Amino acid sequence: MNMPKSLSESKNIAQARKKLVYYSSLISKNNLTYASFGNISLRLSDKILLKNKGANLESAKESDFSIFSLQASGKNLLKNKNLSSEWKMHYLIYEKNISIVSVLHLHPFYISLIDELGLELASQDLEFQYILKGRVGKLEAYQPGSDKLAKEAAKAVAKAPLLILNKHGIISAAQDIQSAYNLALSAEVCAKRMIHLRLFGQL
Repeated sequence: MNMPKSLSESKNIAQARKKLVYYSSLISKNNLTYASFGNISLRLSDKILLKNKGANLESAKESDFSIFSLQASGKNLLKNKNLSSEWKMHYLIYEKNISIVSVLHLHPFYISLIDELGLELASQDLEFQYILKGRVGKLEAYQPGSDKLAKEAAKAVAKAPLLILNKHGIISAAQDIQSAYNLALSAEVCAKRMIHLRLFGQL
């Protein structure tokens, strides 16, 4: 594992860990994922901070995020027993998309539900249209943690920063973690609205 090379880098990493803990709490409070499902990450230059395998976002601590280098080999990364099984997906998204600084892989209830129902994420609400239009894509079902999922996700987020993964939650990727979070939350609220409209016979 790469260690910080300077006090400045150490400070940036410490701040990134605090930010990840903060957004972990927001994600859990808004039911965007459950238990240890999903993983979130931040990129700092040539390094990635990623949630550890098995860590719960609702109770995440700074120590629950591993740091590894974009220059590290897959063989070396596999030696880290704490690393999430989806590290390849985060790694390739950052490697192939220089502008992306944060990746959230979550399992929101309502988005997953509309996906199972075969519905398209859409709303008549003008605000939702403004936030989501042209930014939502879909990815077919791939084995979680697989090379194929990582490669396809890395290609797809370049066109659609919010990806609905068939049977596997979502990916929200952006130039900062707040934007990635806002996009995921907006999409989940939109999906919840759709389900309520359907229950009232309006959809």
